Amino acid sequence: MHHPTLRRAAAAVLLTATLLSAAIAQAATPAQAASAAARLAKMAPGSTTSCKVGKGGNIDCLVDSVQTSVSECAGDYAWGQVGEKDGVTLESTFDKAKAKPTAHLASRQFVCVAATAGNHQLPDRFYIIAFPVKNVPGCKENELCQERPQAWVGTKPAGPCQWVGKEGDFTGACAAGWVSPDSIEVFSMGLQ
Repeated sequence: MHHPTLRRAAAAVLLTATLLSAAIAQAATPAQAASAAARLAKMAPGSTTSCKVGKGGNIDCLVDSVQTSVSECAGDYAWGQVGEKDGVTLESTFDKAKAKPTAHLASRQFVCVAATAGNHQLPDRFYIIAFPVKNVPGCKENELCQERPQAWVGTKPAGPCQWVGKEGDFTGACAAGWVSPDSIEVFSMGLQ
């Protein structure tokens, strides 16, 4: 039996590789890079962010000089769940030294891994979003898609949590923030 941390690390590598291979399979456009850059800037307030179409046609993004992959929260492999028994606290910014807690998600809460960041083979940080599962294709009657209690730290954002468009952006009271990859179990087999 494999250690949970090793399973999570393998899943994180698979997620990053899947995001990169999806981007490489079809050359990205400048409009797609601009959309990713706008979402990344929203995810990392107070950080320097950028995305561009890189060599090979993939989208190359940076957060504070750290390589970052941005997901559209639309494919089978951008999903996971909180793996920590006591849940996980989401942080407001990419920079851990400046981060403040925003919300706490319970164990097994279904999430989108909207961004992975790290200059090494294993990501150092994930940006996750807890969308209502009714909005996620493939979640109907799927036991992997579980909504759990969310506790807000400070002021809860106004309005209901709503998924905007098809690129993983959101508005309103969606619990979202940066976490350690060790706290998330990525669904390496998708929503199957």
